[in-house]
Amino acid sequence: MPDYPVLLSDLVARRPLVFLGIGSMLRGDDAWAKGLIEAVQDLNDPQILAFWGSTAPESFLAPIARAHPAQVLLCDAGLIPGPAGSYALAPPEEALEGFAFSHRLPLSFLADQIHQRTGAVVHLLLMRPESLELVESLSPAVKTGLRQLLCELRQALQSSTQPASICLAVNGSPFPR
Repeated sequence: MPDYPVLLSDLVARRPLVFLGIGSMLRGDDAWAKGLIEAVQDLNDPQILAFWGSTAPESFLAPIARAHPAQVLLCDAGLIPGPAGSYALAPPEEALEGFAFSHRLPLSFLADQIHQRTGAVVHLLLMRPESLELVESLSPAVKTGLRQLLCELRQALQSSTQPASICLAVNGSPFPR
């Protein structure tokens, strides 16, 4: 297991890389990862795959295994420190309590299944929601957080020789905005 915090630039350098978005499209900010998945799919990079798992992410165990990933990011809403729209990388074992998940299987179990089937290192990429009410749109704070995450992800993907100053922290304040 890697030590946290993890540099996003280091994480995206190890490929193949799989993003698995998790959340309910009917619960507002719980669906933030859908925008991330769409943006990653638009990269058209055969070494970076993205799946929208919605509320049944376990349905993507077989496609993930076929990709033979080096790393997998489970992208979901979570009650992490900081204001709404904050995001953090965390180890799967951190998803035991205090997270607002809309799916039935615990993410730690899903991460374990992925690791057992692929040998991949699995990380959680969590964003703090503002609202999980029955609405079909993201809050302004989460839209801003998603835009910033996408910008930093693009920067990390483009930076092959110099490390991006992108550090997603867990168990503390997220990096400065």
